[in-house]
Amino acid sequence: MEPMTTEGHLLHALRRFHEVAPPQHVRQLQMRHEIQSLQFWRATIGECLATFFLTFLVCAAVVPWGGATGAAVALTAGFVATTLNHCFGHVSGGYMNPAVTLAFVTLRKMTVFRGALYIVAQCGGAIAGAALLY
Repeated sequence: MEPMTTEGHLLHALRRFHEVAPPQHVRQLQMRHEIQSLQFWRATIGECLATFFLTFLVCAAVVPWGGATGAAVALTAGFVATTLNHCFGHVSGGYMNPAVTLAFVTLRKMTVFRGALYIVAQCGGAIAGAALLY
């Protein structure tokens, strides 16, 4: 048996990738059921709330109220992210960041539709959190 070339490995990987991907009609059916599910909308609202609280609390820690140090801001960011992940992780995954959501969509761990709505909800939550603090 001869060793495969790089092109051979790439073609083999692409064939396997297309075998795993569901057909177009199955993806449309999944999206229709996804829109109608209560869990989907709970998760989207959960992402909005989690990003709202993350933005509000971390930005509030940075505002110079009374001499907050860099260590206090870092601890605040860590504790807030951990707490929100525990609160919203089981509902929506606790991504709280459009870049993380985009990575999950790219890796096909999340549907494009769910990812797009998560990103809209995350941006809306971040804007609302910053506006409330302002």
